[in-house]
Amino acid sequence: AAAKKLKRHHKPNKVACTLQWYEVGDTMGRHIDNIVRSERKSSMSILLTDGFEGGDLMIDGVKANLEKGDAVQFDASAEHWVTEVTKGTRVALAVWGVNED
Repeated sequence: AAAKKLKRHHKPNKVACTLQWYEVGDTMGRHIDNIVRSERKSSMSILLTDGFEGGDLMIDGVKANLEKGDAVQFDASAEHWVTEVTKGTRVALAVWGVNED
């Protein structure tokens, strides 16, 4: 479903993904996906766990407010980060629409 949504909105040539696993004390610093990898056109995060504290996904300074099973799609040029996990384990699937021009 995530791949179909990305293809419908941004028509990437392919979709790439990775699991992101955060334990207590883990965070992800501020970054922009298409600066890190210029072929990324669209980004999506799907939250796979609940029962953790902290670990908020921030997109352009706004908290995404995700619950287990929720997904948020955003432009790969949006600055985003994950705040420190203070309790439990946060697992998310990061998905990118990628053009291979």
